[in-house]
Amino acid sequence: MERMERKKYMVAKPAAKVVHDVEPLQPTGVVGLCPDPLRVYQHTDKITLEVIKKISYTSVLSADLFDKDLLCELCKVAAYLQNKKRESIDILGDKIMAAAFFEASTRTRLSFESAMLRLGGKTISVADAKTTGVAKGESLIDIGQMFNSYADLVVVRHTQQSSIHELSKYMRIPLI
Repeated sequence: MERMERKKYMVAKPAAKVVHDVEPLQPTGVVGLCPDPLRVYQHTDKITLEVIKKISYTSVLSADLFDKDLLCELCKVAAYLQNKKRESIDILGDKIMAAAFFEASTRTRLSFESAMLRLGGKTISVADAKTTGVAKGESLIDIGQMFNSYADLVVVRHTQQSSIHELSKYMRIPLI
């Protein structure tokens, strides 16, 4: 996209004011550009649900799942939801997300939990691996069975990628 054309659909939003010891090499006055959700939503084709349905009830274990068309449609959905932020959106009212973080993470856990709550869903959390059955020696099969019983979706952060793939073998619900 040409620079002039890009500006039409973008808005500059300043980042939080932070005092740094070192001045930037080329101060521009613009911290960064991000899409204006209203313009993205108004100036693009309607959301194509057929493209998004490809990942319905699918575990997301790798970025390889996403192609350009899917990413574009997901961005449109995100822009739509951003514009509806102040309205009550209850599309996940009967769903429960389990957030299981076997590795410390505040932003990632809170972003998933916040998104679930904003869409009307509920969350249950394992914020610390020391408080799980894994600390007592439970197997991934046991953990997977527990998630299958308690939630409709599981978001996991683990120190070992191989453990996530192993856990996915025992899941009947989507795993991210």
